[in-house]
This record gives sequence, C-alpha cells and structure tokens, in this order.
Amino acid sequence: MVVERIQECIVNVDRSLAAGVITQHSRDRFVDFLKKMRTQLTTGRPLSPGQNKYVSDIETQCSSSNIEEADNWV
Repeated sequence: MVVERIQECIVNVDRSLAAGVITQHSRDRFVDFLKKMRTQLTTGRPLSPGQNKYVSDIETQCSSSNIEEADNWV
C-alpha cells in the first residue's frame, strides 16, 4: 500500500540524515512533503504522477544502498 511506502520513506529520510547522505534542510523538506502526501492518501485522494515521481526521487536519494555507502565511507 502506498501509505506504508510513504512511512518507510520517512524512516529512510531520517536514516539518510544520520548517515550524512542529506542535509537537515533536505530532510525537513522531504518529511514535510511526505507527511502531506500521507495525509492526502488517507483522505482518499491518490497521488498525481508528479507527486509519485517526487516520492520515487526521494526514495532513490535516501535508499538503503546510499545510506550503507555513506556508513562504509566513514
């Protein structure tokens, strides 16, 4: 379900911040957007193609492989 995907993405955003993959500013912007999308979904409105792409972009930037790579680099 998409709501779970959004929730998992929020967790990975926080993990990405802790690993140094993203900045605090990016984290705040991503989490704000993701929370709005979660609210939109819970009210029964689906994501637009653009919103879905932005979620995918966040997922890519905050992927487990990027987090692991940053952890290994340190």
